[in-house]
Amino acid sequence: MLQLWVIALLATVYLHDQLVEGVHRHVHAQPLELWRVILAIAPYLALAGATQLVCWACGKEIDRRGSLRSVLMAERMLTASRLVAVITHILCVFTLGWVEQVRALVGDPIMIDELLAVSPPLLSIIAGWWSFYPIEQRLHHATWLRVIEEGHPAYPMPTRRQFVWSNIRHQLLFILVPIAMIGVWSELSNRSLGWLDDHRHAENILGTLGRWLHRGTGVEGARLILQLCGVGLVFLFAPVLMRFVWDAVPLGPGPLRDRLMAVCTRANVKVRELLVWRTYGTMINGAAMGLIGPLRYILLTDGLLDNLPARQAESVMAHEVGHAKHHHIPWSVLGMIAMFGFATAAVAIPIALLALILPRSLMSNNDVVPTGMGLMQLGSFPFVFIMAFAGFGWVSRRFEWQADAFAAQTLSRDEPGATAVTQESADAMCGALGAVARLNHMNPNARSFRHGSITTRQRRLQRLVGTPLNKLPIDRIARWTKVAIVLGVGIVVAGTILESFVESQSRQKITWPRWMDRPESTLPGGEGRGGS
Repeated sequence: MLQLWVIALLATVYLHDQLVEGVHRHVHAQPLELWRVILAIAPYLALAGATQLVCWACGKEIDRRGSLRSVLMAERMLTASRLVAVITHILCVFTLGWVEQVRALVGDPIMIDELLAVSPPLLSIIAGWWSFYPIEQRLHHATWLRVIEEGHPAYPMPTRRQFVWSNIRHQLLFILVPIAMIGVWSELSNRSLGWLDDHRHAENILGTLGRWLHRGTGVEGARLILQLCGVGLVFLFAPVLMRFVWDAVPLGPGPLRDRLMAVCTRANVKVRELLVWRTYGTMINGAAMGLIGPLRYILLTDGLLDNLPARQAESVMAHEVGHAKHHHIPWSVLGMIAMFGFATAAVAIPIALLALILPRSLMSNNDVVPTGMGLMQLGSFPFVFIMAFAGFGWVSRRFEWQADAFAAQTLSRDEPGATAVTQESADAMCGALGAVARLNHMNPNARSFRHGSITTRQRRLQRLVGTPLNKLPIDRIARWTKVAIVLGVGIVVAGTILESFVESQSRQKITWPRWMDRPESTLPGGEGRGGS
């Protein structure tokens, strides 16, 4: 869920730039006002202080009574503080002119101003990890005896600095780095299009490209093409960078590596490297990154490899291979685009109808405060955001269930003569899910936005027992989901092309009939035509 909050923080800045016209043209016209800066930063300081106070009180209560209710209270405070930080950020951007204040200080360098604008809420999130560390430390020490008695590896507790930095790398930078790369590409392409717009009559390569872009697609169409290319390049090469952002090293040779790589071979999925994701034993998880084989990595955490039996580790590996086999990463991105397109259309149509009814003076924007149309678009943003991410969550859960079913399907094929999902393969995947919940201190009945609850996933796996291997019900649901995503993206692209076409036509010089240039008294049928 944290990744969605990070997306919301940056989306708020970009939405502000869309609604408040002229913000880039008038950066230097906006003075830096200290009182606005203080009012914008003070809530985050108060939020960080409140989180620290609650975590300190919960830690003292744990020491006195050993109650897990205090742990849950600290976790809820951490979750609530993130939500409050996002809401505060939205209010500061649209009521205090926070983005204008940042740009008045640093100007408009590529992506620097956007990152500085979201830094206060991000720092409050980081402060929450700093405050929660003593709770995590108490839990770690409390489980040491049980871990040793059960024969599991006992990892040393990371220092507070290591704990905070690990969370920054694995939870913030995981989503912030790709988004920043897309933002850099987007700003570069927009500025290049602006230069081409001003120099489209130049007799050089860029001038020729500018004329082609404007004639063929218009500014909006060219911008869409460039941004889609940028997103594609980021998703293609980001895994190479992310393996260094995360603390990951190649898994050494041995029987376990051979068994795990055999899963990829049987599924005909190419992988560049199998990596151990080093988390000091604090995470039991896996991940698949990369769109193509030469740039695809599969990561399994150290805690997972050390605590799960080989068969369960193999099932987790098969689950991650299932994501790659069914191309869930690009389909999820396309699903996000389609959901935002549908949600925006559901809001834009009523706003457009209102724009036809209300006076034009109420619908115009000024350069500082959005009015009329801008206010309606701003008010609709929470609805668009909730609607789009609710749809994305629905799609994401189905893809997760398909990866679970793929794992059971793959493990079943290991058994000679098996034509249906076997009980042993379903139990292996269910056991892995149960171990993940237990070792991560998760409630198996707790709902998850992107994955669904552990209990639901286990129940769906058990229902697959006896199902023919080539007729899994979730595969049919996933196929229809992808068809809907294709239709949604097609509608978004068609709408963008239509908008670009209308824009390009409106920019062309309109040639009126010669008689319309005459005075009113000489118009055909007018009183001045031989009139009295």
